[in-house]
Amino acid sequence: MPKTLTLGSGIMVGFEKIHIITYLPTWAVKNHYVIEGRKGEGASQKLEIEGLAKEPTTVAGSNVGYFLSRKGVGKTTANVTLLDLPFEIENEVLGRKVTESGIALVGNDTEAPYTAIVGESETANGDKVYVSLLRGVFRREKFELNTTDPNEDFKPEGVEYGFSAENLKSDNSDFDGQVFAYYIGSEEGGKSLFEVLGVTDDTPTTPVNPTVSVTGVTGSQATASIKVGATKQVTGTVTPSDATNKAVTYASDAESIATVAADGTITGVAEGTANITITSVDGGFTAKVVVTVSAV
Repeated sequence: MPKTLTLGSGIMVGFEKIHIITYLPTWAVKNHYVIEGRKGEGASQKLEIEGLAKEPTTVAGSNVGYFLSRKGVGKTTANVTLLDLPFEIENEVLGRKVTESGIALVGNDTEAPYTAIVGESETANGDKVYVSLLRGVFRREKFELNTTDPNEDFKPEGVEYGFSAENLKSDNSDFDGQVFAYYIGSEEGGKSLFEVLGVTDDTPTTPVNPTVSVTGVTGSQATASIKVGATKQVTGTVTPSDATNKAVTYASDAESIATVAADGTITGVAEGTANITITSVDGGFTAKVVVTVSAV
């Protein structure tokens, strides 16, 4: 069985923070995020790394087990559980395309960028602990929507992300070809690990923008009148104005009378009345525009 290392138990006390370092195609650092439990900026919950040892294989010779092949590591992966990771960071590390209106898309062109992760903990006597997968990619394999019990207090749950590691290519001969790094000691001593990953004292930490949830949505008008064949655009605006995800969708309950495009453009089809529903992507808040279509 592959060896497993888990932060949050045993000699290590807690899981204080995680560094997520993203790279440009040139291998220059793009962003250095620190997820450390600040309100609205995400928190670390669990880091579990597997595949740190290769399963030994016996090579037979002269009718005996002549050689034990044991060099290298197994398939090194990690499960990273994070609570309330900001939308923008998740989209970046998973390689999602994001439209101007804030809709994140996953499809044939989705490709996660290379990243490095460093988890921080400490020992019972106060020494710093750094645990790192030096290069790899994140993935999120599923989404879940669950109902809430109105009789129970809401308890948010973390999201589990997978991380597939690969060998580091580095000019530092000690680190070249390595997958995993582990250090116990002083904070000053841990700096050499970050330097190999491209992070120095001069590398700014990328600000983590707190997630601001949508609390409502309004339409640009409550009613609209158009003629058959004519168009009119309505817009949905979420509140508060600094909400992280401002995306909205539009839908008509009577497309035989009036249709609506993704940008809120209404087209009159036949005489009658239709309701256009504006829905916020974040939170599912709705607003309605009553459209009356008349003959030309």
